[in-house]
This record gives sequence, structure tokens and C-alpha cells, in this order.
Amino acid sequence: MASHNEKTFTREILDTNGNIKESGFLPTGDLGFIEDKQLYIVGREKEVMILHGKNHHPIDVEWSIKKALPQLTLAAAVFSCEIANQEKAIVVQEIERINNEPEYLKIVHAMRAVVSQIHEITLHDILLVNKGNIPKTSIGKIQRKLCRHAYLENKLEIVYQYQRGVHKSNVETPLEISPENVSPSNISKKTPATLLKTNPEIVAILKTDVFLPILEIDSSLLEEVST
Repeated sequence: MASHNEKTFTREILDTNGNIKESGFLPTGDLGFIEDKQLYIVGREKEVMILHGKNHHPIDVEWSIKKALPQLTLAAAVFSCEIANQEKAIVVQEIERINNEPEYLKIVHAMRAVVSQIHEITLHDILLVNKGNIPKTSIGKIQRKLCRHAYLENKLEIVYQYQRGVHKSNVETPLEISPENVSPSNISKKTPATLLKTNPEIVAILKTDVFLPILEIDSSLLEEVST
């Protein structure tokens, strides 16, 4: 078995005369670790996201989302793209259509909150797409590179999208607010402090949509604007 493994995972580069010019282990591009003499593969080197100088593995972020939102049983893909000269984290999540915009909104903000809390990552874009939209291999393995290409080429069938404060929905029955529904009697008399205490969702939105983006602003840009 040892000789078989050595033959399988080593390479030889020959010169023009057929002599061995270079030899060593064959680089597969996989990342992993050894524990109790067992090798565990955890991802691909090319899929590592470098955000603000720190390495993040997509599968770690995907697992955090799955653990926090167990109702999301379909496939998900996390990857990064260069946007405005910065690497940004993107999440694509397959979802069963429920045609309920408030429910989609809850899912999106829950994703942003858990990823921010555990990984200290601000998600730039979250796309909820139709079932089967994420590319997979014949054995069901997520193909993040192809998913990234589909995202960049706008080929994903988007049900709901959240992009840094902007919501886009393809819900068939969108939430409507008519003038008849907005009257003095319908407006809450609660103070802002009371609203925050009784609505944790508002706190999460403020944290992910307002305060975290402010912390990411380059202070030198603020000085330029002030002058």
C-alpha cells in the first residue's frame, strides 16, 4: 500500500533525454490536515477567500450558515469576487420558493448576522436562488468556481437578492403598502429604545447594514471629503 501511494502521489519531470530532471509529491491543490495518522481534506487552495488580509475557507462559512439556519436544507456556495478593487464575500443559497418577502428578508439578515459574529465577515451579496441552480458534480459536490462564473455572468435564477442594503425580489406576490394602511392610528407610539428592545431584528439590521460598513470605511477618504 505504501509503495502504491508513493507512486500515485509523486511526479517526475523528465528532460529532453528522458532523464529525471525533478521529482517530488504531486500538488493536487487540496487543503487538509493530519490527525491520528488520518488525512482529512477540507477544501481547495484556489477557493480560499482572502478578506482584509485573513484567510477564510468557504466550507467554514457554509457550515456556520447551515448550523444557524437548519431550515435551509438545499445547497449553498460561498466564494469571493473582486469588486471595486476589494475582495468581497458572496453567498448563493438554493431555496424552495415560498413567495414570502418578509421570510426571505429574515433569512438574509440571519445569514449576515451569523457570518459577521463567527467569522467577522461582512457579506457583500446574498442570492437566494431556485433549487438546482448551483452547479454540482455528478456526485453532488458543490462547484464553487462555476457558481462564481454564473454569478459574474448574471446567469443565476434569483428569487431574492440582498446587496449591501439593496433588496431585489422576484416574489410573485410582493408586499404592498397602500396609503390606506398608513394612518396616525396605525403608527406606533413606542420610543426608539423600546422598539430596539422588542425587535432584535432591527438591532441586527443596524449592526450589519449601518455600523459594520462604517467601520470598513477608509478614514483617509473621510478626511478627503471633509476638506
